[in-house]
Amino acid sequence: MLRWLYIQLIWLHPAPFRWRFGDDMLDDFDRSTLRAKPRYFADAAASLARQWLLRPEFRPESMPVAADAPLETLGAPLFQTFETYKPHPAALFQGGLLAILSISLVVLVIGKGGGVARPFLIGVHFSSPSLLPIDRNSMTGSDLNTTVKLGPDPFEAWLKLARPYFTSMPVLGALDADRDLTLSPWEIGNAPAALRKLDINYDGKLTPEECGLHIDPNSVPPALLAQLRQRFMSYHPALAALDTDHDGEISSWEIEHAARSLRKLDRNHDGYLTADELIPFEMAVHAGLR
Repeated sequence: MLRWLYIQLIWLHPAPFRWRFGDDMLDDFDRSTLRAKPRYFADAAASLARQWLLRPEFRPESMPVAADAPLETLGAPLFQTFETYKPHPAALFQGGLLAILSISLVVLVIGKGGGVARPFLIGVHFSSPSLLPIDRNSMTGSDLNTTVKLGPDPFEAWLKLARPYFTSMPVLGALDADRDLTLSPWEIGNAPAALRKLDINYDGKLTPEECGLHIDPNSVPPALLAQLRQRFMSYHPALAALDTDHDGEISSWEIEHAARSLRKLDRNHDGYLTADELIPFEMAVHAGLR
């Protein structure tokens, strides 16, 4: 593209100048680097003004054209080699004026439309349910013989079961900071800080009562009380995962490593703990979800 533009710039020079220096100018341009080509364009533009204004010896009228003058220069086709022909300024003005008038007339005719021709409509003149005839005899008068019934959404069923369960479990309520019934990776990582807020007596550990067990210690024998507390911690998946030594309490060490323990409940390894991974199996079976 740059070479073509440079050739056109050389072509604007007087014909005698092109015959003498055109090939050398183009050869220098081809050998130059891309960074140097703007300088060649500027030099050719300055040379163009200089040849026409300050060098009369290169003008065609002051220099006879030889009979064997080349018909082609710089690889230009023959129809571009009318060097001595220049349209008269009056002819250019008349041609431009005629072109403007012709285009204006065409635009005017298109815009007005003449008001005579019938408008051309695209489409059909009458409404029809289909452009192609369809034989509906096979469908007329037939009753539906298949009924599709959609069952309840399993996800909604799990959420319906999870709402009261999360409310009754202080541990899950503390872990689920945004109350979306799902433990996100951030909430799992923040588990130690959330669990420490449940330590009412500040002894550094969480007892079953602090985790949600509601029982009066004075109403049952000590042996049965220990059994009930152990059963409570093992029944709930989150508490069973946190109580790694299964002693019925969540120690300070277990609180510190709570995030790692909770991640073991992530069965599908998506980084989240959903209701189906936190609700006890027996509760899900009773609700018909297992």
